Amino acid sequence: MTGTTVFKGTDALFIENGCFKAVFTIHGAKLVSLIDKRSGRELMLQSKNEKLILGTYDSDYNAVDVCGFDEMFPTIDVCYSEQYPWEGVKMPDHGEVWSLDWDCASDSEKIEACIYGVRFPYKLSKSIYFNGNGALRCDYRLENLSAFNMEFLWAAHAMFAMEEDSYIILPAGQTNATLTYTHDGYLGSGYGDTMKIDEKFDVAAIDDCSYKINFSRKNKVYMEKFYLNGVVEHGICGVMYTSDGSAYKMAFPAEQVPYLGVLISNGLHIGECVILEPCTAAFDRPDRAKAFNCNSVVGAHSVYKWHLEFSRL
Repeated sequence: MTGTTVFKGTDALFIENGCFKAVFTIHGAKLVSLIDKRSGRELMLQSKNEKLILGTYDSDYNAVDVCGFDEMFPTIDVCYSEQYPWEGVKMPDHGEVWSLDWDCASDSEKIEACIYGVRFPYKLSKSIYFNGNGALRCDYRLENLSAFNMEFLWAAHAMFAMEEDSYIILPAGQTNATLTYTHDGYLGSGYGDTMKIDEKFDVAAIDDCSYKINFSRKNKVYMEKFYLNGVVEHGICGVMYTSDGSAYKMAFPAEQVPYLGVLISNGLHIGECVILEPCTAAFDRPDRAKAFNCNSVVGAHSVYKWHLEFSRL
């Protein structure tokens, strides 16, 4: 079932089945709420404001309500294109699409949303529905409207509300990572440091495809971001809550979305949360991704497709 609603003063659409209710705002096509209807748990980090503070194009992402799940495209960090014929064109903070109203429509079974580029020639679309297994699925389609190959970065920016002694679920086979940000130096001294996850956190296998880590550091203020080294072997990540034993996963196709970034935070401006970022290119901006040979490209007049699924583990 789908329908229209208002979320914290902002026009939105909802979609629900027997397991989940999801709410997407028109502004940014942002997943602002994802509730497990069986337990009542809100999975997405929520701001304390009664009304959403919305960003405008090329504005500071951290000056608005940092919550929920925004689409990051075609970058995360502010940078300037190095690619012909867009040399010197600014890519805004956390990309273009989170700060714009999308064209949205719904029928009884799905939500359709699309947006056109402002400084770059593309159309980004997503179709949102529940699949046959009851998972909330987003099918993405990126169309390059130009006669030139286009380098880009898409990343999920899914901010999960966490509890003390909660767990992060990561893909099996990869415990080496590269640090891109640290607040207190716990995981390394700074950008580019490498680390072994199993030396910094308690690691336990879940199954052949995934393992879990307890990232909590009691009474500590921290914010750390890292990328798993190399392409992921299994397109899976998620969260697990010790208070009720519930666990949730995001599944994605490793062929089209081969990298995974993770940000953990406590006690700073975004509170206690985990941001999981399956992404087409690593290291927060297209030029850095290209420098490390982990970038993504959509061909001239071509289409790049991928998907993302939310479900209970």
